[in-house]
This record gives sequence, C-alpha cells and structure tokens, in this order.
Amino acid sequence: MDQIRTNNEPMDQAVQEAIQEDKAAGLDIERKQTNVIIHSVPESDDDSENQNKTDDDATVAYLLQCFRTQELEAEKRDGNWSTIFVHQDLTPEQSEARKPLVAELKARTAPVRKGIQ
Repeated sequence: MDQIRTNNEPMDQAVQEAIQEDKAAGLDIERKQTNVIIHSVPESDDDSENQNKTDDDATVAYLLQCFRTQELEAEKRDGNWSTIFVHQDLTPEQSEARKPLVAELKARTAPVRKGIQ
C-alpha cells in the first residue's frame, strides 16, 4: 500500500500546483478587471516627477471627461489624440490569446481602412 501511495504523491502535488496556479490566475484577472491601458497619450515636457504625475492625472481626467461627454470625436478631428488606444489590462495569457484575434481583425479591416484613406 505504501508503494501505491508513494507513486501518487507526485501526481497529487502536480494537481495541487495546478489548482494554485488557476486560483492565482483568477485573482490576477479579477484584479485587472477594472484597469485600462491608454496608449499614445502625449507625455509631459516637465522634468519634475511630481509635475509629470500631475500632468498625467490631468490628461487622463480630461480624456475621461471627453468619453463621458462624447467629445472625443471633436478632439480627434482637431488633430489631438488621433492615435490614442484604450484597452483592458490583460494577463499575459489573455494577451497571448488576444494577439491572433487582433491580427485577424487588422487583416479583415485593412481593405476597408485603405479605401477610406
């Protein structure tokens, strides 16, 4: 009986490790659920770290206000922020799963975008 139990211990340990990894991944997803990443927002020109943070906070607040009031299209037409991208913060696994979907979307919309430009 001891022999059988010894042989199952590595499997039990592997199952427990897999369960722990799944729990950790679930917690990571839950933590990131309300986060967003904003790309291509203009950087502050100030050298002070505190001023940069203040400028960044003001820029993000203004961006969110534009979203709330649906004025972002006006900002884009004026030439400001025409290349900003906002997306959800993803885990590395989610990000890897998203890559082929983004590539497919780009391939499908490339002819449409080419015709618009």
